[in-house]
Amino acid sequence: MDRVIMHVDMDYFYAQIEQREDPALAGRAVAVCMVSARKGSVGS
Repeated sequence: MDRVIMHVDMDYFYAQIEQREDPALAGRAVAVCMVSARKGSVGS
């Protein structure tokens, strides 16, 4: 069984940064997921 660790940022700091960098994300549901220490992804 693979181990999964999830961190929930209740103040959504990283999502706010992504919304600031990409205004098309403003007002949409956004999740920022760290795949590894070097990679990240954003989806809505």
